Amino acid sequence: MYQRQWVARTVFLLVSIVGMWVLLTPDNALVRFFSAKISDKDSPVIVGPYPAESDFRILKKHGVTLVVSLLDPRLPHERVLLERERKLAEKHGMRWMNYPMISIFGKEVGADYEANAAAAADAIVHEAGKVYLHCYLGLHRVKTVRELLEARGKPTGTYLVRKGERNERALTLDAAQADFDAGRFEDAIVKLKTIQPQDFPVQMLSAWSHYRLGNVDEARALFEGVLRTSPTNNEARNGLGYCALRQNDLAAAEQQFTAVLKDVPRDPTAHSGLAMVYYRQKRLEPAAEHLEAALRSGRKNAEAQELLDRVRAQQAERKKAALQARAPGK
Repeated sequence: MYQRQWVARTVFLLVSIVGMWVLLTPDNALVRFFSAKISDKDSPVIVGPYPAESDFRILKKHGVTLVVSLLDPRLPHERVLLERERKLAEKHGMRWMNYPMISIFGKEVGADYEANAAAAADAIVHEAGKVYLHCYLGLHRVKTVRELLEARGKPTGTYLVRKGERNERALTLDAAQADFDAGRFEDAIVKLKTIQPQDFPVQMLSAWSHYRLGNVDEARALFEGVLRTSPTNNEARNGLGYCALRQNDLAAAEQQFTAVLKDVPRDPTAHSGLAMVYYRQKRLEPAAEHLEAALRSGRKNAEAQELLDRVRAQQAERKKAALQARAPGK
């Protein structure tokens, strides 16, 4: 009797040890069999399972600058994996964010599941660089955020990054993005014209390149083209808002930025644009409020900070003038 209990306990301990090892090594053959593949579709968002160090090297090679993890530290094995992942992201020069979500056999758990999914989608929509979005297996939690992203016009996709596959079209798009980031907007446009079909990522990068060059009519036409196929695309709405600002059509600009903020209340691009509308109308209080909201997003925005400093200085001058006007003898 005692011997059978000892054997049972020993077997249970061994199974527990093996089970924990499996959970803590997502790169093993068993977990990989059930995991989704790391994927992309020439898009700014790559989705997949928990990334091993080899994945970090490949993701960095393909231009990923931000890793968004949906693992939840309330699960013991995921707490360990999160700390490991955070260090790997730092080692490979990537930013890292965590929006905890728990899903058991595809069923969401916890009152904060949907709120954190929305927050993750919000952060990714506003990210300028490439993003790797993942949960443990790259299936259920990722699917929830992916649906939110696609509803906002942020495409996600389907090629195997693990094998380093990259077609000529994708390489050309990467090169055009590098030109844009370096301020070589004309070079970016030349490269983008060679890419067919002219889908959403190509149209958007072309539009912003023309905008940066001051080709407002060309930029507006491209943004409008995106909205014809994706009427709720907030990046295109923001683009039209900034084109309207360039042409000093403050009413049209306000309409576009307000529409974006109604859909995504924390959008820093729309907050900055609306602040510029109010500043030109000499409405300093709402301008300051929207600039502060834009800067709260955590994104570096030297132009917004410079404008906020200017607004605060003008507010101080107005206050000083008002005090002097009310002073005795005036």
